[in-house]
Amino acid sequence: MMTSTGDVPTLDIASVARGLVDQLAASGAASTEDEWRVRRSAWQLLSHGVAVAEGDIASASGAAAHVVRDVLSRDVERDEGGRLSGVSGLTLVPTQHRIWLGYTELYTWCALDLLLFPRLLHRAAEFESECPATGGRISGRMAPDGSGELEPQEAVLSLVVPRASEPVRSSFCNFVHFFRSAQVAEAWVTTNPAGHLLDARQAFELADHLTQSLDLNKEES
Repeated sequence: MMTSTGDVPTLDIASVARGLVDQLAASGAASTEDEWRVRRSAWQLLSHGVAVAEGDIASASGAAAHVVRDVLSRDVERDEGGRLSGVSGLTLVPTQHRIWLGYTELYTWCALDLLLFPRLLHRAAEFESECPATGGRISGRMAPDGSGELEPQEAVLSLVVPRASEPVRSSFCNFVHFFRSAQVAEAWVTTNPAGHLLDARQAFELADHLTQSLDLNKEES
């Protein structure tokens, strides 16, 4: 159950991040450095705004063919020609979470991704997300170092711990939203009593911890 002081829960963000990393690893979403290299290469290629051939990801990552095939066998979207249009959170397919990397418009599978991909790609970004309770807009911007801001300032991030036995998108991403305030998220809290609401400061802090824990900013050799 959530405990709260004021509008948002009191949380140990580092502990929440560790729990997420553990569950994502158990689900196969976060594993070896070779597998992360494949994902990073796929994200970098997708950030140009066009679907990507599996062979191009293999060439860019330098990973063994069996590693590339395994990584791209799950948590992906493909277009009619079989090219990758979405990989592990970053997608060309419209969702309620939109991000601009320069002049390139992309989408993400969840609201937390909006805070992660600027770090992953070392790019400044602007983004917006639709509040599932009101239909209103939450917007923000981020620098490559992870500093940024949300509007409205009272916006909150909903969060659940993914179930290791289920796909990441259905057990995690589909529950992670920006709400315009904790008050309008009350129905979500009732429906998801084991979930959390994070204010803007906590959301950015969680993204920092996840980036460090997953070593996503490690330079490729």
